[in-house]
Amino acid sequence: MDTWVFGLVCNAIIAVVHMLIAVAVIVPLATSRELRTNPLGAATAAIFFTCSVHKADRALTTAIGSATKMITDLLGSEYFANTILRSAPAVTSAGPVDLRRSDSAEQRPGEPRGGRSTT
Repeated sequence: MDTWVFGLVCNAIIAVVHMLIAVAVIVPLATSRELRTNPLGAATAAIFFTCSVHKADRALTTAIGSATKMITDLLGSEYFANTILRSAPAVTSAGPVDLRRSDSAEQRPGEPRGGRSTT
């Protein structure tokens, strides 16, 4: 088993368990109408709910990243990069980059459009 599969399964299991704990805290509070009067119980349920959402996000991110790698391996990286990745603008730490322009890959923050100056 690959390590990413192990991580995906573990994150999914932890997400389900955290959600079950959140439900186990919320249901008794809601049935006894103490959800609004018991802030500690509500906060505990909220913490487990957010932990569940975080772990589910990690599992989905792992699955999507792995699926992207598998598609790239199947179709060939050149085909994947030219057709799928270049069809939408990307966002980098320097801001949005239009991957359809050939000179935008050479442009760095603070440099004029068209890439680095060779003079």
